[in-house]
Amino acid sequence: MSEIPNTANDGTQKTVGGNVAARGSTYALTLLLIVYICNFVDRNILSIVAQPMKEELKLADWQVGLLGGLAFALFYVTAGLPIARLAERRNRVKIISVLLVIWSVMTAVCGLAQNFLQMLLARIGVGAGEAGCSPASHSLIADYFPRGQRTTALAIYSMGIPAGPLIAGLVGGWAAQEYGWRAAFFVVGLPGLFLSVIVWLTLPEPPRGRYDPAPPADSKIPSFIDVLVHLYRKPTFLHIAAGSTLATFANYSISTFAVPYLLRGYSLNIAQAGTAYGLLTGISAVAGTALGGWLVDRYGATDKRYYVLIPAAGVIVSGPLYILVLMQTNLALMALTVIVPAVVHYLYLGPTYGMTANMVDARMRATASAIVLFTLNLFGLGLGPLVTGIFSDYFASRAFAAGDFLAACPGGRAPADAAASLAGACQSASFEGLRTALIIASLFYVWSGIHYLWAVRSARTDLAASEA
Repeated sequence: MSEIPNTANDGTQKTVGGNVAARGSTYALTLLLIVYICNFVDRNILSIVAQPMKEELKLADWQVGLLGGLAFALFYVTAGLPIARLAERRNRVKIISVLLVIWSVMTAVCGLAQNFLQMLLARIGVGAGEAGCSPASHSLIADYFPRGQRTTALAIYSMGIPAGPLIAGLVGGWAAQEYGWRAAFFVVGLPGLFLSVIVWLTLPEPPRGRYDPAPPADSKIPSFIDVLVHLYRKPTFLHIAAGSTLATFANYSISTFAVPYLLRGYSLNIAQAGTAYGLLTGISAVAGTALGGWLVDRYGATDKRYYVLIPAAGVIVSGPLYILVLMQTNLALMALTVIVPAVVHYLYLGPTYGMTANMVDARMRATASAIVLFTLNLFGLGLGPLVTGIFSDYFASRAFAAGDFLAACPGGRAPADAAASLAGACQSASFEGLRTALIIASLFYVWSGIHYLWAVRSARTDLAASEA
């Protein structure tokens, strides 16, 4: 196993076994990024195959939204907090490795589902498995990198969020086109079993809090209530938690239904739609996540308000730009207009996690991260796709002039023996309903930005207090 050198609590580096701390930290961050990418590939593969799955299992959009959102998020956040508490005391590397096995197996099980209930249970398993990955990883990263480098390191780690959908779109779209949507779950799920072995054998566990002032010898690990009260007293945290949750609401609403939107409104097959979604949004989002961390580390060193001003600018601009994207009827124009919002809306990720890590001490970080992820995933991921799916069904029914939309168009399309006029009406209503729902979801970016702007008033004070 690779070694992470011991480092004095004042941040100076020491060498052990000929390895330099920075070198071991780079390897660890790279491996954790790969694990996080795997996390988001397995989480997002459902959105890539949502349309053929919806049609075969005869699902409504609200059911697709439930599978992509609340079914996953509810158990993700329920298991996340106790696992985070475990990560404050136990070996974080082993925790991540075991969880990786669980969510990889359950992703593959999704490919065996024969109805909505079975798919629901499998997605619950994926959510429960992925629950503790980020809190434990955030805690590890905070011990791999000193305070001045954490935002950039966490931003790099957060690139797994956009990179996951990119790979899910490319690999999952290809697998679904060539072998069917069920095979896509096996293709993306099973490699995680091999990755878990690599994590277990090669990822180093660093000394906890090695870049932080040494705690008193008789001090205890803060309780969950202690961490909650500590964060509640910081207005900056409350606003960045609200802002990131609202941005996540919009982000998961769009990402869950992006490929179905392309399939319903344009002459694309699933491989083409998955590739277009993955390349056009994934690459630009990776750039936005890295850019957010770099900008904050550069400008936040002189003025802490940039920790919230940069995210605010990104999400506020994204709302109207995504609406512009959804109003395009030409696929080439849509591809061009989606690049900018895909970059700038991700500016909030690195700063949000960086500020959270910097506002607590070393033995609170996994729990603080879990609290952020709790609100972000329960209300953002959990409700975003579900509410958007409900709106989509509602507006599709309003646009359908030939009777009851859900009855006449099971799975969003007319029966195979239906008249061409009915098939066209089902297709058109399904597309228009989803477009309207996604426009509504885009407005949540603007709401998110308002909270980041409110946090400007307290950012300096709250960060200064934690550094004292």
